[in-house]
Amino acid sequence: MRQAGTVLQIEQGYASVLVMKTSMCGENCGACKGGCTPGTQEVRAKIDCTEDVHPGDRVVLESDTKGVLGLAALLYLLPLAALFAAYFAADSWLHSEPISIVSALAAAVFVFFSVKLLDNALRNSKKHEIHITKVLHSA
Repeated sequence: MRQAGTVLQIEQGYASVLVMKTSMCGENCGACKGGCTPGTQEVRAKIDCTEDVHPGDRVVLESDTKGVLGLAALLYLLPLAALFAAYFAADSWLHSEPISIVSALAAAVFVFFSVKLLDNALRNSKKHEIHITKVLHSA
């Protein structure tokens, strides 16, 4: 994944970078009427500063796309899979709709919080870090 950002400040070996994130619809909200908020969203990232950058510099940020998409799939799809698996397992064994629904919700919540704990552990991993790859424009 590659994005451009602006370095706001350098502090203790880390660069604070502002990235403007646009919406998926391409800023033409009148075309889809999806109800999303038009405009851009500011995202600030704290990045290990290995390049010679200064506040005001426009930089290119890169991260492992495969890793980011894998983590997103894990966060969203695993609880959903647990929900369906628990529902059908409870329904086939107990033949009770209310118990199946409660089991499914409990499994989804349990897996979601388990994945959230894993996500917190992976945040400190160097494998999924964002890196500054080059300076586009110096201030």
